[in-house]
Amino acid sequence: MRTNQIEQELNGASRSTHHEEGGELHMRRRLRNRRGQSILEYLLIATIIVGAIMLVKGPLTRNMGNLYNGAGNKTNAAASAINTLNFANLGD
Repeated sequence: MRTNQIEQELNGASRSTHHEEGGELHMRRRLRNRRGQSILEYLLIATIIVGAIMLVKGPLTRNMGNLYNGAGNKTNAAASAINTLNFANLGD
């Protein structure tokens, strides 16, 4: 029986009303499944992005801290050097 239906579909035979209703129901289910699939795909992409941000955040935070500490140390060293200068001798 099933083989006969497949042969009719392959040969372009017209479908019965019952088969057409079943096809419409099949399409609706397929569209519903695709919507669910799309939502899952978006959630997967969002999860990957959040994971990548979390992986990069640690090393980036440490490097930024080192950068700011280095800049602060250089600024303090420059300020100390300026304070040790004797500006009175510059006017002579």
